[in-house]
Amino acid sequence: MLQSGLRPQYLIILGFGLSAAFGYIMSGSNLATGSAYFFIPLIFRGLSAALLIVPLTALAVSELKPAEIPQGAALNNMMRQMGGSFGIALINTYIAHREAANRTALITHITASDPQTIMRQQSLVQNFMAHGSNYLRAIQQSIGALENIVVRQTFLLSYMDAFLLLAILNACCIPLVIITIKK
Repeated sequence: MLQSGLRPQYLIILGFGLSAAFGYIMSGSNLATGSAYFFIPLIFRGLSAALLIVPLTALAVSELKPAEIPQGAALNNMMRQMGGSFGIALINTYIAHREAANRTALITHITASDPQTIMRQQSLVQNFMAHGSNYLRAIQQSIGALENIVVRQTFLLSYMDAFLLLAILNACCIPLVIITIKK
């Protein structure tokens, strides 16, 4: 497409749009989401990578003299690698902070006086006793099961938040590319 004369900015805009769509769709998953749900978003992610890597490199070296292109391409690759490393570190930090916030929000709803918690724990105790546990062991297992539920929900919410953040950041890159388009 680049060789046919299409400006790299248009491919980059489409790439950021697909990447934003990927993040937005992924932010809507839940614990019951099956593998079929991920098919389309992963196609979007793959297409966005293809529409970003080569056109961004072409745009980065487009104004350079032929003798400067190797150094420009090397600098572009180094910056892309560093950006990826910093991006991974930042998103991992963001996820860790969201885990703490989401866990705190979820734990506040699990109390000894909450009717839903009581019903869930009684149901778990009965299930564990039906599978051979004595009453005290079933209570311990039910507390462990409740903790497991909270942990799973915490991680899900944290990753949903991270995908939404990535969608927003990708969408915010689109105006930056638009201002590079020369008439």
